[in-house]
Parts: sequence; structure tokens; C-alpha cells
Amino acid sequence: YGPAYEGWAQMVLGEKLASLDHPREAILAFEEAVPLLLEGGSPYALLAMCETADCLMRLNDFDGAATVAGAAVTAVRELEHSSLLTIALLVQARALRKLGQHDIALPIVQEAAGLLERLDEREVEEWHVKPLTYYYKVLGEEARFVGRFGEALHAFEAGRRAAMADRDAHNAAWLLSEIGYTWQTAGEVERGARVLAQAAEEAEALGDTASGTHWRQQMSDAVRGDAENSNAKLG
Repeated sequence: YGPAYEGWAQMVLGEKLASLDHPREAILAFEEAVPLLLEGGSPYALLAMCETADCLMRLNDFDGAATVAGAAVTAVRELEHSSLLTIALLVQARALRKLGQHDIALPIVQEAAGLLERLDEREVEEWHVKPLTYYYKVLGEEARFVGRFGEALHAFEAGRRAAMADRDAHNAAWLLSEIGYTWQTAGEVERGARVLAQAAEEAEALGDTASGTHWRQQMSDAVRGDAENSNAKLG
């Protein structure tokens, strides 16, 4: 057996260990896999690097994760592999988010989402790329965090459309709640409340009473807080 096969076996071991919640042991397996896969000319070496970064995040080593993910992104760009680049960019952005570097993470997620939109279904399935809905979720959260509410709303709305196209009613409702929360964060409290009420109705129709209750409470808290602020200004 050649190095690529041996590297593949180590990578599979790492993925198994990660799934069993043993990230430290998984990292050791991935670190053995990467040079073997590189020697064998396999692009899976770069996926193993991404999985290493993911495990580092689970251990709260966000600096290490950002470094490994950044190296993976650089290497994948040279390889010109769109599916892997989409994965690597998302991992890098997630690590940067954990470091509080939201301004840097935002354009990275934007690039990842744009790439994923252009991937065909075969590539997505072959490389187990997360669904477009997830990328839009992260993009919306990053944009909202830095106060770019228009971009956040656009991302959440695009994610909701993607969820509805996939007939994923639960995520469609969840993304609608994010739209409502974004309106509230932007200062449009009543508009946000109406959207949250719709999201709660959709969740409850699916039997998800917990989410429905949470969003109704979120709606009530925001409206009450807005009324209190108005009264304080009048006083």
C-alpha cells in the first residue's frame, strides 16, 4: 500500500475519534494523515487539515485552529479546488469568529457562500459540504454582529429561500426568527416582533413548541423593553 492509502486510513481513524468526542486523539491521527496524503498527491490532505482545525476549536484552541485553517485555505487556493476551498473558508471563518475577528470573518464567509452557490450537487455530496442554509446562517450572524443589518437580512432571507427549496421547514422557521431578531437589533422592534410571531407560528405548526415559546418570549421582551425606553424618554 502507498502513502495515500496509509494517510486515508489515518484520516478515517481521526474522523472516527472525532465522532466519539476524542478531539485530542483525532488531531494526532489527522497530523499523521496529512504528510502521507500530501506525499501521495491526495487533496484529502487539505480536508484533514480542516478537520484538525475543527478539533482544535473543540478544545478551545482558536488561535491554533485559525492558523491551521489559514494554511489549508492557502494550499487549496493553489490547488484550485472549489469544494475544498468552500469547506476551508468556512472553518477559517468559524475560528476567526471565536477570536472575535468578525470584520475579517465576514468577507471570508461571503466568499464561501458565493463558491457554494456555484458548486454542482455532485461536488457537494462528494465532499460532504455543509448545506447552503448553514453558510447563509453564519454570514447573517457575522453581518449582524458588525452592524451591517441590510447584509444580515439579505443573508438570512437567502438562507430561508434555500431551506424552503430543500423543503426544510424547521430551518426555514429558524431563519425567519433570525430575520425578526435582526430587525429588532436594527431598532425596528415592532417589525421584528411581527416576523418573530410568524416564525413562532411556523415552528408550532411543526410541533416545535419550544422554539415557538422562545421566539414569542423574545418578541415580548423586545417590545416591553422598547416601551420602557420610550417611557423613560418621556419622563
